[in-house]
Parts: sequence; C-alpha cells; structure tokens
Amino acid sequence: MRRLLFSLMVLAFIVMTVPQSWAQGNFGNIPKKVNYRDARITDVGAVAFDMMAWECEDSITHVKDTLITTERYVLWESKGDIEQQAKARRFNAPKLGTPIKDVISTTKRKGSLKAGWLAQYEYMVFKYEYPSVDAEGNQVMLSSIAACPTASDTKETRDVVIGTHITITSNAECPSNTNTGFTESDWGILMSLAGGKKIKLGAVSNTLFAIGSYLLPGIGPYIWGGFGIAMEVYSAEPSNNYNLVIMPDYEGYGNTSNRSHPYLYQELTARQVVDATRYGIDLYNHADQTKSFRHPLRSNFRTMSCGYSQGGSVALATHRFIEQNGLTDELHFVGSICGDGPYDPISTLMYYVQRDLDNKKMSMAVVLPLIIKGMLDSNPYMKTHKAEDYFTQEFLNTGIMNWLNNKQMTTDEIAEKWGQMAKNGETTIFDTNGKALMRDIMNEQCYNYFLALYNQYQNVYSTQGIPLPEHRGVMEDLHFALASNDITTGWIPQHTIMLFHSNSDTVVPYDNLTKAENSINAEAGSGWISIHKSTLGHDHVDSGTDFFKADDNWELLGKLDLRIFTAKHKLCDLPWNGQTTSSMSNNW
Repeated sequence: MRRLLFSLMVLAFIVMTVPQSWAQGNFGNIPKKVNYRDARITDVGAVAFDMMAWECEDSITHVKDTLITTERYVLWESKGDIEQQAKARRFNAPKLGTPIKDVISTTKRKGSLKAGWLAQYEYMVFKYEYPSVDAEGNQVMLSSIAACPTASDTKETRDVVIGTHITITSNAECPSNTNTGFTESDWGILMSLAGGKKIKLGAVSNTLFAIGSYLLPGIGPYIWGGFGIAMEVYSAEPSNNYNLVIMPDYEGYGNTSNRSHPYLYQELTARQVVDATRYGIDLYNHADQTKSFRHPLRSNFRTMSCGYSQGGSVALATHRFIEQNGLTDELHFVGSICGDGPYDPISTLMYYVQRDLDNKKMSMAVVLPLIIKGMLDSNPYMKTHKAEDYFTQEFLNTGIMNWLNNKQMTTDEIAEKWGQMAKNGETTIFDTNGKALMRDIMNEQCYNYFLALYNQYQNVYSTQGIPLPEHRGVMEDLHFALASNDITTGWIPQHTIMLFHSNSDTVVPYDNLTKAENSINAEAGSGWISIHKSTLGHDHVDSGTDFFKADDNWELLGKLDLRIFTAKHKLCDLPWNGQTTSSMSNNW
C-alpha cells in the first residue's frame, strides 16, 4: 500500500511538472452554448468622425495642395441623445473660409478651409460584460467592446473578426476606454473593420476618394493593412467591411482593472477571449439594445482572429483554443493573422541574453517584469515565489511593480520615468532613455540560469527548443511556467496561420517566428503557416505600423500569396463550407 501511494505521488509530480499541451490551470468546462442573458450590454454608441479639408499653397514654391484632417470619436447613449450630440458638433464645426491656424494651431501651412465634413456615422459600438473564468477557475465578469455596421449600412453582417490588442500597462489604453488613443490604437483600427459606409464628399473634390473610400483617421486605403490589402487590391466597395468585430479588454483591464493581468498566460487569455466572442455574437443577435441597428449574420459567415505583439500571440492562442475545444463549426473559424507575437517566451529571453552578451540594452525593458509578473500572478508553477526571487533590489526599488499594479502609466511613460530617474542619479540601472541590460534587472541567480541555458542551446533554441528541467526549483519553476506558455508546440493546426514579423524586432525577436515555423511544421507538416518577413529594418513599434499598413516591402516567404490568402480568409466571398474540423482542408 505504501509503495502504491508513493507511485501515485510520483505520477502526480510528473504530471504537475511536465507541460503537456496547455498543461496549466483547470478552467472548468466550456459551455456548450452561451446565453446572452448571462452577459449584459453596458453602453451603446455610434462612431463618427470629423473631416476637414483645406486648399493650401506653399509659401515658397506656391504649389497648391489639399490638406485633410480627420478625427474619430464615439457618441455614447449614456451621455445623451446621439443625434443631438452630432448636431451640436456640426453646429460648432469650422465654417468655409476659416484660416487653417484657427482650426489647427500646429500647422504652418497657409490656406483657408475648403470644406467641413462632420459627424458622419461610420459604425456602431457596444460595450458589454460577460462571464468567464480566472486562473483559479472561478467565474469572473470581464469587459469587452464590439463594433458593427450602422442601421442603414447593409442588409447583413458579413463576418466576425476577433481583435486582440497589444501590450498595454495603462487601463486607459484598453479597448472599452475609447476616449483615449482611438485613432492611433491597434484596436481602433481593427474596430474600423465594422465600417465601410460610402460617404458623400459634398464640397470636397471626388478625387479625394482615391485617398480612401471612407477616409478613416490616419490609415486611408490601408484599412485592411493588417490583412495585406494594399492600395491596388483595396476594394472600393465598402460593403466588404460590414462585420462584427469583438475586442476584449483582457482580465486586469476595463471593469477588472483592480485585478492582476495574467500577461502571456496564453490558455487563460484565449479562453477569456473566446468567451467574449461567443457572448458578443449572442448579444448582437438577441439583446434588446442592438435591435435598432443589428443585421443578421449571413449564414456562411467566417470568423478569424487577428492581433499584433501580445495581440499576435493571443490571436494564435485563440486559434488553438477554438480548434482544441470543438468550437470551429460554431464560429465558422477559418484562421489567424498574427504580427510580431511572443509565441515562445523562452526564445524571447534567450535573445535578450544574446543582446546582453553583446552589451546591447533592451529597448523596451518593461517587457521582462511584465512577463515574470504575469507568471507570478497566475501561473500554477509560480504560486510559492515572489518578485524578489528574480529581480535585483535596485530594480524593484524603482517602483516598477507598483506601476504595473496601478495601471496608470503607459509603457512609454514607464521608460520616461526610468530615464528621468537616471538623469537624477536615482538609479544606475537605466540610461537616460530608459533602456537597460538584462543582467542589471535580473538578480545574479536568475540571470546565470538563463545564461547557462543560452550557452548550451544557443544554436538550437529557436528551431528545436530547450529541454525542460528535470526537477522543481525557484528558477526551474520559472522555466516551467514560461515553457507552458509556448504556443508553438503541442498542437496540430487545422486552419491556416499567417505570421508577420520584422527581422529587426528587438522587443519580440524574430526567433519567435522561427520557432513557430519549425515547431508547428514539425507537428503538422508544411503548408499550414504562411510567413511574411519585413526587411524594412524597423523595430517593434514601427513594425506594428507596417503590419497594419501592409507595407509592400513585406517579403513573401510562404507558399500562399498574401493577397490570395486575404481574399479567402478575411471577409471574403467564398462561403463557409460547413465542414467539420476533422474534414477541413488546407486546399482552397
């Protein structure tokens, strides 16, 4: 009996310590069907934008030009009648003949306002709360926002886009807080995929139509940029963009900003995103608040996931979760488009060690505490550990963990704070730009652990991976936690994955794409991944702009043509064929 008990204990230890597939928390059963009554819409709004155009003349060359400015915003029902809000904006809009300096004080160009084009509805949005689970498997109500066509746009909603947002550290940046960063944010661009209404140009010359058939702020005809639609391929028929777009806040943001964000806890975030998608669709189809503007989803609608940076890895994790939990047919899932994502955290840390050995500082040092804090807050392997086990005390003394907990500062503001502390002589870790070496942030034991891994596996970590530890320990548990969030192994995809990556990304290194390519192809065979490498020399942030603009300098490496893939996997005319996941083919 004693021997049997010992054997069971050993077996339990092995199961606990070796990641199998996801091999993390127990989040309970996935509901076979969701009921919109278990969720609730908290606000409904209409996205509108102001558009102004000037006829300008250069003061030196006397060349005439047209300057266009757009501003997007949301008119919320909770803040009053939407029509009245729109009328107020139109009444207060600049009038013809208004000098540019009286409209935008920062411009140095001369001219007068040629036409004002204001408060044209672009699409509808609604915020909602939905039930999901946390790392302990307990129910939690999370927040999300969805975008959809306006009442007069179309007769049907074409498809569903699951949008997964980038790394943020300020709650003000999350999708449901649409009062900030709307025109610049990745989620703002993704939600624009719900729009597409042709707008009458009025006094503005029709030649401006070439700039973008519905002139979205800052991105013009590149609205489908993240999906590879360049100018010559962009459809002038905006009916292609009448979609339902789901944008979850992630746990730790929105209405759960008082909770920890499980950063890079891939399975948990994927579960929460999938819950947001299912409840969002059901709310759209049945809730009273959407009745006045909703259109039925077409019978052959398609669903795809898309995101950049953290959103890129979440999009891939969501892809995996949908397939592994039998939700492909319910969602009509067709694939994912992922940009510069940290698909393998171990490979990311190995790259940081390599840069450290070359005496190159991390350009976005906040990534390291974000990753380890995410593991500490939620990963089962890390329950008995604390930040002091992995970071130097001087680094912790900067206040970083409080900043991440408070969620008041953006990543740029954190870097600026570190830079200012360096200028003031308050820290020796950072330079005046907020950059630092890995060895100055991690304590000696932690740094040496990953340095030893790098020295042993530097030639294979991004292709073959690194073996798991043979025992538990403070550093080994971090290794286990990071490895359990490697979404490049342990599954065989059933739908195509499109991966973008800049070969000059120093924040989320190209090693992540290499690992994904090698591991997934080893599991599933070649043909499931379409790879697109940027050779523009842009680092992480600028590469994100390339991703959403579909810069023509992306280098096509995969066998699927980018535009052919997009035409079939975005909001396309090919119908969902109703096949089960077991019979889905990669041959289109």
